[in-house]
Amino acid sequence: MLDFRMDTFLAVCQYMNYTRAAEALNITQPAVSQHIRWLEEQYEAPLFTYANKRLSLTREGELLRSMALTVKHDEQMLRRRLHDPGPGAHRLVFGVTPTVGMSLIPEPLARYHRLYPDAPISIRVSNTESLCAALDQGELDFAIVEGYFCKSDYDSLLYRRELYLAVCGAEYQFEREPKVLSDLLGETLVVREPGSGNREIIRRALSRENRSVEDFRSVIQVCDHVEGADTVVLCMGSMSGTVKHVVKEMRAAGRKVGICRVVAFRPFPAKEVAEALKGVKNIAVIDRVSAMGSFGPLYEEVLAAMNYGGIKANAYSFVAGLGGRGIWEQTVENVIDKAEALGAKQEPCEAPIWIDLKEEEVVYNA
Repeated sequence: MLDFRMDTFLAVCQYMNYTRAAEALNITQPAVSQHIRWLEEQYEAPLFTYANKRLSLTREGELLRSMALTVKHDEQMLRRRLHDPGPGAHRLVFGVTPTVGMSLIPEPLARYHRLYPDAPISIRVSNTESLCAALDQGELDFAIVEGYFCKSDYDSLLYRRELYLAVCGAEYQFEREPKVLSDLLGETLVVREPGSGNREIIRRALSRENRSVEDFRSVIQVCDHVEGADTVVLCMGSMSGTVKHVVKEMRAAGRKVGICRVVAFRPFPAKEVAEALKGVKNIAVIDRVSAMGSFGPLYEEVLAAMNYGGIKANAYSFVAGLGGRGIWEQTVENVIDKAEALGAKQEPCEAPIWIDLKEEEVVYNA
């Protein structure tokens, strides 16, 4: 069993913030500092360094983290096995990426189920980054992923190799005949979200040509956090990371929420956005700009995309982050709660909804 101070160390590694680690562990920040100092004294090495207002692990801290995670995972696996129904249970707790889950796993999983029909099986479907984090937390026995990951942190085996191909519709008309990579930059690129192994493959391939995803005319980002969602937050820019984190936490708690991020505004990917929003009940669009007497520009484009795709959903315009204000987790939670409450009453959006502002000081000219 890990020393309780090692749990504190792993929490700090996870949040890279003493205050957030203390909140997660329900202890005080001085207690967190005391636990870290005790570990540094025991191992006679600094575990964290603080530079440019940012906390990071030292080389010794990285090594301790790797070893601590291994011990924690082994302990959790032991606990699960001790509570298995019997030696023939063959319990499986593993993760796969969507690509692996759809194309590679069904057949071998069916064979396994025929061999062990009573075996408990738990499968998590997420991107490579999230699955690696789940392994770090000891939540999975193993994961099958595609793309790149830090091989020094895990024992790994090559499952199989696949060709990585870009595809389009059979009748798709290119802006210009593609002969070299630059010929495709005038097209719309459909990619997975950051953290996906699939996207990382594309990113590295483009970087070898001194290119990036943003070099394409427009980009539509496909995110697993849209599937099965009743309420979707549509956003752009740096707030997307915060929105994604909140959505992930809410989905883990059973909320049917999602995120759709638009990477490039012009030309607006109306067709792709409409496709991503099919089946959604409520759409919350967050703009970080507002002109008096009108809705935000992103909201206006989303309405046009909905009309293009025949999407019948409640769409609400939110304005946040003005005047240098940050868009925090609580901001996003307020947006989602408000959109769900309005959607439940089928109320129309007659004006932008201001978030984190003193509404009595805002005058709206309809």
